[in-house]
Amino acid sequence: MIHIAANSDRFGSAVTCLQISSSNGSFRVRVIDISRDWPVYLPMYQAILTTGDDQRPCEEIVKAIARHARNTELSELAAQPEETYENASLENISLHGPAWLGIGQDMRIFAADMHARENDVWAWIEPRLAGQPLTGKPSGRVGPEWEQTHPIPDELIEAGNERIRYQYTMGRGTGCVHDHQRRLDRGFLPVLVETVRDKQILYETHLFACLEKSSLSEENNRGTHYLVADYHGVDVYQTESQKSEAINLWEKEKTREKEEIVVCLQTTVTNHGPVPSYAWFKVPHPAFAVPGLSRSNPVYTFTGGYGRFAPDRVFCLAKIDGRPLPQEEVAVLVNPGEKLQIEFIIPHQPISDTRAKALAQINFQQRYLECVAYWENRLSNAASIFVPEKPVNEMLLAGLIHIDIATYGSQPEGTLAATIGIYSSLGSENWPIIQYYDSMGLHDKARRCIQYFFDKQHPDGFMRNYGGYKVETGVVLWTTAEHYLYTQDDDWLMSIMPGIKKACICLLQWRERNKQKDLIGAGYGLLEGRATDTPDNDCRQYLLNAWMYKGLSAIVQVCLPFDETYWRPVLAEIACYRSDIQTAVKQTFQKGPVIPLKDGAWCPTTAPWADAYGPVSLYSDQRNWYTHGMFVARDSHLNTLTFCGVFDLDDPFSDWILNSQLELYFIKNVRPSQPYYARHPYLHLLRGEANAFIKNYYNALTSLADRETYSFWEHYLHASPHKTHEEGCFLMETRWMLYLEKENTLFLLQGIPSRWLESGNEIRLNRVASYYGHFNLKVTSLTAQGCISAMIEFTDRTRCPKLVVIRLPHPQGHHPNNISGGNKHSLKDCYIMDIHDDAASITISFDAHKKGYEEV
Repeated sequence: MIHIAANSDRFGSAVTCLQISSSNGSFRVRVIDISRDWPVYLPMYQAILTTGDDQRPCEEIVKAIARHARNTELSELAAQPEETYENASLENISLHGPAWLGIGQDMRIFAADMHARENDVWAWIEPRLAGQPLTGKPSGRVGPEWEQTHPIPDELIEAGNERIRYQYTMGRGTGCVHDHQRRLDRGFLPVLVETVRDKQILYETHLFACLEKSSLSEENNRGTHYLVADYHGVDVYQTESQKSEAINLWEKEKTREKEEIVVCLQTTVTNHGPVPSYAWFKVPHPAFAVPGLSRSNPVYTFTGGYGRFAPDRVFCLAKIDGRPLPQEEVAVLVNPGEKLQIEFIIPHQPISDTRAKALAQINFQQRYLECVAYWENRLSNAASIFVPEKPVNEMLLAGLIHIDIATYGSQPEGTLAATIGIYSSLGSENWPIIQYYDSMGLHDKARRCIQYFFDKQHPDGFMRNYGGYKVETGVVLWTTAEHYLYTQDDDWLMSIMPGIKKACICLLQWRERNKQKDLIGAGYGLLEGRATDTPDNDCRQYLLNAWMYKGLSAIVQVCLPFDETYWRPVLAEIACYRSDIQTAVKQTFQKGPVIPLKDGAWCPTTAPWADAYGPVSLYSDQRNWYTHGMFVARDSHLNTLTFCGVFDLDDPFSDWILNSQLELYFIKNVRPSQPYYARHPYLHLLRGEANAFIKNYYNALTSLADRETYSFWEHYLHASPHKTHEEGCFLMETRWMLYLEKENTLFLLQGIPSRWLESGNEIRLNRVASYYGHFNLKVTSLTAQGCISAMIEFTDRTRCPKLVVIRLPHPQGHHPNNISGGNKHSLKDCYIMDIHDDAASITISFDAHKKGYEEV
């Protein structure tokens, strides 16, 4: 028996801990967590800790624990019914966000929203330059000294230092009924559609972006130089020379013949009632977007169908049934069945009176059809995916367009900046965007996005493009390796080999500086620095080091065949790096307090960085850790260690991380704010935990994405709109759900809901890209007739995988009685397909007369 004089205050941070070492391992327990009713039970260490007055034998304690035991979080996820989009939508919060409209690669975009909530009087359109709203103040994040020595062109002089929006409204006004709906045209096009019902009057509005003079086409899209767009991102990091080049390019752009991006808006007003009724509307007018400003709204006039800041500064054109609208606010009597059409055009920047008169002559329907054809053509250049669930299909198409609109660069070729919403390109957040481009066969676009990081690479090889983040270099090296695995483009890889080598040397020299004796047991050989928004600048974070290891390991594997003499020693050093990260994590596991699981056992925990005592959210120290709307921001992304290969999938430490994360941090298997920073969904797929993956998949997307426009937020607190990192992660997780590669094996449909295979449904993947080249997959379910069949075709037979494993879960859980074209796999509901040349097909057959099919 051990007697401990401990601080018994269970509410404080200065908690007494008991460190126990044995031949089975070492662990730590918070003394105040030990009780007779809920003993600390650690089967992996063959240990039980209880109070001194507990005289029960160990066997009796274990039996008592078993009587109260429930399933672990992971076991509960496996046992629950499959999550659905509809169920998740009913239970989860619903975030409302603006849509972004643009033409792709051009940083002149518009944010738009329409009568967002019951208490929102206005619909609005906000011109933006990439991540920055349009103001009269230069957008780039530079200091006053720079602005004095480098004059920056005005953007919108009438706005002063404030952001500006053009507000409009329709209907009699805000009242007890709010009958407004929004959607994307056809469910995915960047055409915002709103319907407003005001008693018997219906207002239906279509809103999209196009060019001022030219038809919208690839040939007429000049794009924006990537450095100029980069300069206009929020919290961008540019060197002085990069800033200077960006500003010079922007000034030259101002002198070129102008053609604005414009927003076209058409509202069709229809009287569905039996008698005449009035319709009201107010044309777009400028207003400051930030409430509570002391500065008055900008001075403007509206006459003869034109809104003007000055006689030769037109910001809006307005027509009704083809004629200039005579005034700013109108009430019109509409007869039963009659339709009126109101059209507004807003240029990104005010234009001259002469240009405005020419713009007023455009045909709205023609421009609308051009816009539809333009985006359909862009989508046709990519692979296609069809699944039997409408919201997911629409989100995949809309998502590809959304990331395209936020990817900026000169056209038709040159470097691209794949930005992440309002923020500039950040290697640790735009990897899913680039990798989804590759997955959809848009290899040229992916290559141009990767080039951004090598163009901006520092002389010492380091890559830093956002704030104080230090994690980018490793993630970029991984994405570079991924692109090579897709394309096998030797010439491209050799063209950037000097940059790759500089990046690897930079990271390994950084590691060498941290091989210090005083860091033994405290992160020896690990890199220090900030990896996320949390300003933990001096910590040797596991997130940072996991990504650096993954990048180094991945790039060396693809470079090794080109120069084995150079890369073989580097590979050996990377293996030592992995070992050092593992050692540090294992040491912090020994110092982290064990925590209870629902099955009665307790689980070890680790800190988010070396030389710490367990999860910081459990307050082993007396600091405050609440940030970004949660206590667990720093602790809840440790599954990245397994995702990045620091620990193997079947390593006990991977299990401990996953179990402790599920128990302590996740709700419905979803990380709190910014859920897509957690990498456990990928691990669920590889572990054969489809139910757990599906639980995360639907609850993350329904709670973080606007369900009408499919625009994602970064955080649940309405922070950072149209966040394409989160949307990119959704796209990549859907890709992994449908297919992923691991050790010469192509896994298919590892995370699909079984209801996707209800009788009559199909799943189709056409021209999708993988490590094994492009392939087509078609899955047809005819369970009412007793079978599910699948066929895959590879376009390059020289790159076929060794194995194709497909998961085909029966929607009622029935087991097949015959398999044609393959064999059963050890993973549940999975089958190995027999590959013949460049194709494989499999059919699994069931008893069609089992219970559940009589009614079909």
